[in-house]
Amino acid sequence: MGTADGIIGGGQQGRGSAGTGGGRGTKKKWLKRRERWLVVLGVVLHAVYMLSIFDIYFKSPIVHGMDPVAPRFSAPAKRLVFLVADGLRADKFFEPDSEGNFRAPFLRSIIKGQGRWGVSHARPPTESRPGHVALIAGFYEDPSAVTKGWKANPVEFDSVFNRSHHTISFGSPDIVPIFCSALPHSTWNSYPHEFEDFATDASFLDEWSFDQFQSLINRSSSDENLRDLLQQDNLVVFLHLLGCDSNGHAHRPFSSIYLNNVKVVDHIAKRMYDLVEGYFKDNRTAYVFTADHGMSDKGKI
Repeated sequence: MGTADGIIGGGQQGRGSAGTGGGRGTKKKWLKRRERWLVVLGVVLHAVYMLSIFDIYFKSPIVHGMDPVAPRFSAPAKRLVFLVADGLRADKFFEPDSEGNFRAPFLRSIIKGQGRWGVSHARPPTESRPGHVALIAGFYEDPSAVTKGWKANPVEFDSVFNRSHHTISFGSPDIVPIFCSALPHSTWNSYPHEFEDFATDASFLDEWSFDQFQSLINRSSSDENLRDLLQQDNLVVFLHLLGCDSNGHAHRPFSSIYLNNVKVVDHIAKRMYDLVEGYFKDNRTAYVFTADHGMSDKGKI
């Protein structure tokens, strides 16, 4: 009996041990399965979070399909002269030079006596094209333009140029064609890329833009169609002045070349004002002078 009891007891103990081992194995499998699902869930959640960034921040803010609303009253001006000094720093514009003379006396006189002024702050990305989109179209650059290196329009949008009767534009080949190449009611021209030589003083690029417009005004005396075009309402004249940007990158904004370019820009603004006022003689021209972005001490935007 004792032996039988021992055998029976041993058999029961063995079965109990086997049952305990099977339970532990099942628990380990369940833990591994749970860990595996947690890893999968974590990967899925992180993927959703990353995709949500593109959906929120890289989605076009432009709304299409809206009907334009006609103005209820006439505009105070018949035409707009829009001058953009690319890469012009506000401090270098406002501060006097070593002799106590201001670098932009004409524009300073406008600020003190006639116009409205302020200091604009660029929003990243501080590239020339996004800056001009904000100025001309009235909204910050479409984030999806990063896929095109900020060099092309990924989504069609409306702008002041589109709503103008005619747009006249001269300046950089990196800016002017973007807004005017597909615009049927525009007269524009840009200098060759070879003109953008960072080893020289780039202020002559600003002079080139002004000379192009002055030449057009002179041609209107013998071109009746051009003269009639210039006399139309809703005319926009846009000059892109790249000199400060190029000189800032190449020579830094503290260099004499950059600081002299500020004087060149002011001189062009005065000549532009005198030319337009002397040609139209109706006191119906609005002038806007600004910069698309500034320039860091290291010559970066």
